[in-house]
Amino acid sequence: MKGLSDWQERGDKLDDRKIILLLKTKPSDGLYEAMQKYCVAVRSVVRRILPYHPQDVEECVEDTFVNVWRFIDSVDPDTKTLKGLLLSTARNIAITRYYRLKRSQVISLETLDLAGDEDIAETVLESEATKELQRLVIDMREPDREIFFRKYFLFESLKQIGDKIGLDEVQVRNKLYYGRQKLRKQLEERGISYEAI
Repeated sequence: MKGLSDWQERGDKLDDRKIILLLKTKPSDGLYEAMQKYCVAVRSVVRRILPYHPQDVEECVEDTFVNVWRFIDSVDPDTKTLKGLLLSTARNIAITRYYRLKRSQVISLETLDLAGDEDIAETVLESEATKELQRLVIDMREPDREIFFRKYFLFESLKQIGDKIGLDEVQVRNKLYYGRQKLRKQLEERGISYEAI
């Protein structure tokens, strides 16, 4: 098996499979390469869940890479992508940290930005429109507020949301649909273009 220096000498960019194999054979080199390639993406996922806790973000990023390295022997490089493994691990670690912080009253829903689909979140992050949208979601009644939070902040699937709050996927989809219609109307009443959000 070629070492890290062999790939670098040939000018090859390490793909996920090579990094996974490197993590198995030369962990320090593998961790270095994994962090070089995916640290920004991992940090981005964690920041969406813990936007006001930079120290927790950094700890979660570190925990993500360490956890993947610890269990790398069980990963088949031919069937798993490193990126998918890292991002799902990061998401789970950050969600666990979020609920731990929430239980200890360190943060509350009121302090969180509401993130939407990736393209939506990138275009309006920290804007007045986003803050207004956040306020409207916080003012929703349950279970609508929790459904929106889980869908657009924690990126959970309809099935995951339904399982957690005791509704089927159709009911969750309907609540999201009617909730979005209501938000559209409320935003338009405030002079905010729904399409921009």
